[in-house]
Amino acid sequence: MADLKPVVRGTAAAFGMLAFYFAVLTLANSFDHAVNQFLEKWGWILLLSGGFGIQIYLYSYARSVSPAICGGLSGGSMVACCLHHLTDVLPFAAAAFAAVVQYQDALLFAGVVSNAVGIAVILSSMGKIPVVVRNTVASVGAASVVVAFLSASAFSAGASALQIQYPERFDSGGGLEIAAKPELRENLEITLRLNTHRGSLDVDFSEISYLIDGNGKIYRPIDFRASGSSHHKTVKLVFPRPETDSFSLVIENLYGVPKRTLRW
Repeated sequence: MADLKPVVRGTAAAFGMLAFYFAVLTLANSFDHAVNQFLEKWGWILLLSGGFGIQIYLYSYARSVSPAICGGLSGGSMVACCLHHLTDVLPFAAAAFAAVVQYQDALLFAGVVSNAVGIAVILSSMGKIPVVVRNTVASVGAASVVVAFLSASAFSAGASALQIQYPERFDSGGGLEIAAKPELRENLEITLRLNTHRGSLDVDFSEISYLIDGNGKIYRPIDFRASGSSHHKTVKLVFPRPETDSFSLVIENLYGVPKRTLRW
């Protein structure tokens, strides 16, 4: 009867990697956010977890080569997906984390390549593929990872040049503290940090907020994301790029205040 232990171990390893991914993002933010991030990058994540599972299966089957290094890189790539959330609780390390996050996709790609190299090494040690094939996979993989990181660096530099940041504005009416900070990218993204000790912040801000530019033109949010608790919440509102350099964010009927206006 065939030994099913390698299959069981490989399958468990793949699902364990997925569980690790969801656990890290859930602890850093919320389970809903972990699901959203998975839906956004599901292809990379399944390749990482599946590749790691295959390595564990082959290792268990062959008992000759340890996949720990390649598997570790896969786990590190998944952690990179959510490092930007850790900057919320580790402000002094924010700069270091930001340097990693800008290479998030490159790290994910490197994790997938490392799995391919690990599988090639194990198969080569088992005599399933020639050494020249293993070396070719490793060489091409290393070159492609270098290109991925160089491309990510160039893209990040270009994106930074297009990004415009504005000063933070504050409002504390009705017992609710609001700190608003816009960033002008392809669209205008305004991050709201809200704190209160009464009531609830479970509000659809896309329904009560709008933008007015210097010409009086009104813009409605095209995207809205929120995270946190009912008393401490972070909200990101995304608006079309305004036609003027000056603009105002208006929030209506929140915590007994008919209208709040934050100007830039």
